[in-house]
Order: sequence, then structure tokens, then C-alpha cells
Amino acid sequence: MTGERWVEADSAWWGPGGLRGPTVALLVGGRVAEVGAAVPVGVRARRLAGTLLPGLVDWHGHAGLVDLERVRAGGIALVRDLGWEPRAV
Repeated sequence: MTGERWVEADSAWWGPGGLRGPTVALLVGGRVAEVGAAVPVGVRARRLAGTLLPGLVDWHGHAGLVDLERVRAGGIALVRDLGWEPRAV
């Protein structure tokens, strides 16, 4: 199971249903591969306090004005840049 990890959160804002109660997610290579209500029998999960969110998108970004590594660390999965040369980004 290299690169796979189960996490368990108090709630999740996921899919068309919006806010869900207690939720587990299987992470594969840093991406959510599966979302459910219970960890499979015999599997350990890392407990996360709070709400699990999908990666957020900043549709109006200026990459030359921010540290993109810090933006990503803050939960922004994608930034649409509006004003810097692509080679500089």
C-alpha cells in the first residue's frame, strides 16, 4: 500500500451533496481516490479534526505577487494566473 493512506475527518464538504457528517477518504499519491463513511475493517486511519475540503481554485491570481508554494500549502490546488509571463511562473 505504498503511497496510500486513509484519513478520517469530523465532516467533509464533498460532492453534489455538500456538507457530510463524519467522513473517511483514501489518499493515493496525495490525491483523494475514494470518499466514504467508514474505514475498511483492519485498516488504520489518521484522524483529522475539522472538515475535509477538496482542493480550492483561485480563478483570479497574480503569481508574481505571491509565493506559490505557500499558496499551495494553504489548500489552493490551482491558481489561474492573470498577468505574468508563463516562463516566470
